[in-house]
Amino acid sequence: MKKSCALWDLDGTLLDSKQGITYSIVQVLKAYGYPMPSKGRLERAVGPTLRHTFAEIFGFDGFHSGIEDSMDRIYAQEGMCPGAAGCLLAIQKAGGINCVATMKPHRLKDATLRCHPELCSLIDEWQGWDLSPGEQKKSSLFRALLQKTGAVPEQCVAIGDRASDILSAKELGILSIAVRYGFACGNELEEARPDYFVASPWELKELLQTLF
Repeated sequence: MKKSCALWDLDGTLLDSKQGITYSIVQVLKAYGYPMPSKGRLERAVGPTLRHTFAEIFGFDGFHSGIEDSMDRIYAQEGMCPGAAGCLLAIQKAGGINCVATMKPHRLKDATLRCHPELCSLIDEWQGWDLSPGEQKKSSLFRALLQKTGAVPEQCVAIGDRASDILSAKELGILSIAVRYGFACGNELEEARPDYFVASPWELKELLQTLF
């Protein structure tokens, strides 16, 4: 069955946001007297919500909206992964729709589009984290996008760089593609068992052209 809807992860899949996110986290922790985190902990911080990151990964209990706002400004300016725009365009040319599902707050959409105006014509729907604090799962974002677009799981493919993207797709019966060029840690992608692996955006584009 040909696909008609792509559910994209943002950080590490479309945006090369690692440097901005990790730099800003280090600056916040340093300002509040917390020890420098290990490389492994910093890599785990790319993807989840900021409040979860600071509380669960770093044990930081002083997170507030001012910190979030300053981090947002750095994050929104990060560059796109080379070749990612070509993947979005390939789906668009095939008559499909591109949707973004990100654990970052939905308010970042406007800031991201200001920094990356090319995305305005390539992304059809966005779903950031403005749902209930008690259900912080990527599958909740996928469900919201299915409702917005009217798409059914059989018509969709989810594309991401973390195990949470793949497992959430499996939960909903959605075909999954794991990208190896993102921010996955260790063997998390292998353990999640996606339907497809791709090593680069160019390989991803070739696969998408067979699916759409």
